[in-house]
Order: sequence, then C-alpha cells, then structure tokens
Amino acid sequence: MNRFLHTHGVHRGITLFELLAALCVLSVVSSIGYVSLKPLWYKQVLSNAVTDLENTLQFLRMSAIIENATIQLKLDSSSLRYRKRKGSGWGEWRLKALDSSIVHSAGSSIYFSGSGFTSPKTVTLKYGNLNQNLIININGRIRTSEVY
Repeated sequence: MNRFLHTHGVHRGITLFELLAALCVLSVVSSIGYVSLKPLWYKQVLSNAVTDLENTLQFLRMSAIIENATIQLKLDSSSLRYRKRKGSGWGEWRLKALDSSIVHSAGSSIYFSGSGFTSPKTVTLKYGNLNQNLIININGRIRTSEVY
C-alpha cells in the first residue's frame, strides 16, 4: 500500500503548455461569441429605448386628453422636454432624460391636443448602425417600424 502511494500518489498539476492551450481555446470561443452576439445586443438596447419613448409619448397623450390640455414636446439627442398649455399660456418646460447612447431625432415639435389628435410625426432612434422609427399618426396612435 505504501509503495502504491509512493509511485502513484504524486500529483503533477497542470503544465504551462496545458494552461496556455486552455486560454487559447477560451479566447477563441469568447471572441466568436462576442462577434455573433453583438448585433443582438445592439438590437435589444434599441428596442428598450423605443419601448421607453413609446410609453412616455402614450402617457403624455393620455395626460393631454384627461386634462383637456395641449402638450408640446421637443426631442433632442438625449432628452425630451415637454410643457402643457392651459388657457392662453404655456407652463414651464419639464425634462425627461433619455438613454444617452441612443440618438433621437424628430425634426420639429410634437403637439398632443386635449381631443387626442396630434401633428403627424416620425421619430427616429439610432444606435450604432441600427435605426428604428416611431410613427405617430394624426389620431395620436404610435406604431414602430422594423429595425433597419
């Protein structure tokens, strides 16, 4: 028994060559995974930003209807500013921060009226080389385009 432990009980561990081979395999597999999953990641980030903006626009439209007020919105690359009009004057601008990695563009202001109507508008969101549009029709309904 003692002789068996003496000859077979020695642990060599791993060699430097085995460690380097394992690291090479791991780096190749992870780089392939990164390259193949990167477009999916970009698409998911853009989808989250579109959903957030769509929910915000729907909320502001419903606020205009409930309060029978006109709401003006201005979008720039990373923020949404809005204000309400009641009677003859406008209220102060309020700010909603948007995802700063997404570029938002709408051209000019968007108006939601107390009756639910709006000025038709297309809002474009860009992330990396991906684009998606939020299309607002005259009835204030919002639909999204395919990612392109």
